[in-house]
Amino acid sequence: MKRLLASFVQVIEFLFAAFGGFLANIAPPAQTNPKFAVGLSSFLALIALLVVSALAKSAPAAKFRRKWITAGVICFVIAGVAGLFYPWVLGRLTYSYPPPPDAAVAWHINGWELTSTAKNFITRHPGQYSPGQLELKLPADDIWTPESIAKAKMILLMNYVALVLSIAAAIFCLLEANFKSPRRVRSGSRAPSNR
Repeated sequence: MKRLLASFVQVIEFLFAAFGGFLANIAPPAQTNPKFAVGLSSFLALIALLVVSALAKSAPAAKFRRKWITAGVICFVIAGVAGLFYPWVLGRLTYSYPPPPDAAVAWHINGWELTSTAKNFITRHPGQYSPGQLELKLPADDIWTPESIAKAKMILLMNYVALVLSIAAAIFCLLEANFKSPRRVRSGSRAPSNR
């Protein structure tokens, strides 16, 4: 049991380290606690792998291959949509600080509802302010309402987890479809083991 779990954990580690650490690198910014997002996604991907593996043990090769492919394609489509949607959400709910033309040092979360302090500042000093420019003038905690920041963090977290989970599920289902590919059996001989 421990060996099996260790091998599954290695698969998840590989998933997060693959492609230059892509999945870990696209985690939401520091204010959302990206370690939590990556850790939660890792555990959920491990659970998905365990579920797929458990279902695959009882599935005859020829009978369930199409179902694994179908499930993999559905998860692939979800991953594609989530992959296109996540950068848009990231762009809408985060901003670089300091603002251009300076080089960005960090990415911060922005809400969609300004505090009364920020509204008063904009009223007294009319102009077009980006979130980064507002942060140059006001403390970051005085720009967005705590509720809108909390909602933005939750939206970012949910989108990231959906993206990672759909990618992982698509990979696991399609791997099972490949492991379970039907093989011709000669008469009088047994089919070789798939694993």
